[in-house]
Amino acid sequence: VEPFLNPEMSDHLRDHYLKMLTSMNDARVDSMAKGRGMKPAEIRDLQKKRMILPKQALAAGLVDRLAPYGAMKKSIEKQIDESVEWTTPKKKAKRKVSFFELMGQMMAGPSSSKKIKSDSIAVLHLAGTIVDGTKASSGNMVSGPTVEQIEKLIDEDKIKGVVVRINSPGGSATASEAIRQALVKLTKAKPTVVSMGSMAASGGYWITCIDAPVYAERGTLTGSIGVFALKLSLGSMMRRVGVHLESIALDDSAKAFDLDRPWSEDESELLQGSIDMVYDRFLSLASKSRGIELEQLKKLAGGRVWSGAQAKDLKLVDSLGGVDDCLAVVARKADLEDYKVIHRPVVSSGLDLSDLLGQSGEEEIWQRIPVAAIEILKRRGVNLNTTKTILQDGLNSNGGRPTTWLLSPLEISIR
Repeated sequence: VEPFLNPEMSDHLRDHYLKMLTSMNDARVDSMAKGRGMKPAEIRDLQKKRMILPKQALAAGLVDRLAPYGAMKKSIEKQIDESVEWTTPKKKAKRKVSFFELMGQMMAGPSSSKKIKSDSIAVLHLAGTIVDGTKASSGNMVSGPTVEQIEKLIDEDKIKGVVVRINSPGGSATASEAIRQALVKLTKAKPTVVSMGSMAASGGYWITCIDAPVYAERGTLTGSIGVFALKLSLGSMMRRVGVHLESIALDDSAKAFDLDRPWSEDESELLQGSIDMVYDRFLSLASKSRGIELEQLKKLAGGRVWSGAQAKDLKLVDSLGGVDDCLAVVARKADLEDYKVIHRPVVSSGLDLSDLLGQSGEEEIWQRIPVAAIEILKRRGVNLNTTKTILQDGLNSNGGRPTTWLLSPLEISIR
């Protein structure tokens, strides 16, 4: 009952919890040491660093080899050294459907997703803040569902080409790379052209680094080739309102993502190494896809945002034009005279309650900020999607895993 009676934890309870944590952690360290053929003390020293880069993990013996993102199947096939047949489970896990979600589906009406019978060009709409996840979310470009949508386009025989329409300020680096890898497969399978909308910046620019022509509107906000990481530090505010947070940790690095403290110099230095690694990757991808020397590209990068017209002059995009121009290019590449234009993902034909309420779960709906207030702000030109995503990520803290962002620093609206 100490949290309800005392202003801070007693020495006795702190000592008790610390011994319990040490015991639990020793079991995990011993298991890792045995699995990697290392001494427990070596594992423990590495654990104290917490944030370890891939090359450092390889040198320390924590992993056997490094593989590029998306190479899981190739790596396993190489290790087995024989032909492998990959299967995907067909059965979906059962889940409870809330009353609001059921009503939302009924009001939305039937989906217009029908089998494509004639030659078509698909316009793939990739919009919103780029986030990691497996479930679609309104206002976000979620990596899992987006990759699935791209793979479906590859498999549909009647879709002869694709225009990838991007409207995004960026987001998570890992999610951006997952989507970029899927788009690389798409370009190898079918004629593909990238069309930038009002914004294709940072992570939104990262996913354009593929072997495909890139078109931008004159007023498109693009570039923002940069990387950052952040966390919420609410210590001063918490102390002001009388909130006291205590955590038990085996070492200081385990407290790196505590809400009541900023990063130390050592923690910032470790995180900077991860940021530098991702930034180098961003520069390398952009340099290769755009044919710009690294030293020249660095002058255009550093998070700088450019208009579409500027980006064309700087060779950050290939041409100026809209969706119609891109459709014409894809049609020529696919040798099509007669074709239909379809849009993915398919928009429902009716009213979706989840779009109005923002969430599908009943508990989440009741706990939301008043939707009317958010809608008023949106009409005034203040879009809170990006801010909300960062706040949620900071509060969830990802179990201590730092999130690296490829995100345009400003939400700019031109009227």
